[in-house]
Amino acid sequence: MKPGTNLRGVCAVHAPKPDPKFAKLKPEEFVGKWVKKAFEVNKEHPKMPQIEHIWVKIKAVKAGGLIGTLANQPLFINKNFGDEVLVQVTEIEALSATAD
Repeated sequence: MKPGTNLRGVCAVHAPKPDPKFAKLKPEEFVGKWVKKAFEVNKEHPKMPQIEHIWVKIKAVKAGGLIGTLANQPLFINKNFGDEVLVQVTEIEALSATAD
């Protein structure tokens, strides 16, 4: 992975953005891989990061979206390692074929 791809919680201004090249791929191409997605943090706490970036292991395609499990323990969102989440291909910031 590129240096800096493991950012966790940051402000929306400095956060990585979804990469449009991933939206051009078929959803099936992500199954079995890890994707990075930004999750919004509870904005009632202004001193906390606004966004948390978490790796998601993609398991399946469902209704054009991707179903996966959180591959990191979240620090700022109300979810846990292994929880199932939905990812749209337009939300993908980074892609990895390995967990390294």
